[in-house]
Amino acid sequence: MGIQVTPTLLATIIASIDIDAIVDDIIANVEASLGILEECLGLEPTPPTTTATLTVNKEVFGCNNFIIGNDIMDCAQMTNTDPAWLPCTDSTISNSSQCLELTANLFDIEVLDDQNSQIISPFEGSAQGTTIENLQPGEYEVNEIQYQSNINQLGAFLNDQTTCRNLGFDDGGTLLYTNADPDRRYIICIEYEDEQGNDCSTLTLAAGEDKTCTVKNYIRFTNIPL
Repeated sequence: MGIQVTPTLLATIIASIDIDAIVDDIIANVEASLGILEECLGLEPTPPTTTATLTVNKEVFGCNNFIIGNDIMDCAQMTNTDPAWLPCTDSTISNSSQCLELTANLFDIEVLDDQNSQIISPFEGSAQGTTIENLQPGEYEVNEIQYQSNINQLGAFLNDQTTCRNLGFDDGGTLLYTNADPDRRYIICIEYEDEQGNDCSTLTLAAGEDKTCTVKNYIRFTNIPL
């Protein structure tokens, strides 16, 4: 008599599969096969890759909750896992002034090594991403910079940091955008996620690895200051 495969059992089986280990085995087998082929053809063996690559992307999110003549986007009660969050590229909110004005390049990002030193100069966020090559294996930190002033840049504000963390986010800050007409104030929560949805604010790179970390900004609240 066969075993009935229920959705719960299927989910358990899938969850138990170590995808990373399988990929590592495949890569090791391919590299071994290439080595044998090179030896048979009398070619110089390909030297192993000793450095790593990191790409840092930027995404902005909001919600479809507008009040007071659409002047305010209010996502203040939403946690980091709330399904109502929408990327600002979503057609539902993409044409709102709140999304159009909060461009990725308003935010500066740095990558630090395990000695807390910047490995390159800070760079502007972009949806296309910034790729850093030839990194030595080791631990790195991706950090969205928060400044003392919040005028046209992300500013550090303790109340917003605390509130965002209580809602499940990694961090938070505030930004006053004065190039809008009128000025617009944003309260922003921050998350760092890799391609598997894991926190990548701190990550480890191995030789030959190519990882992507996305800095996500969530518009918790935005209004026009009086």
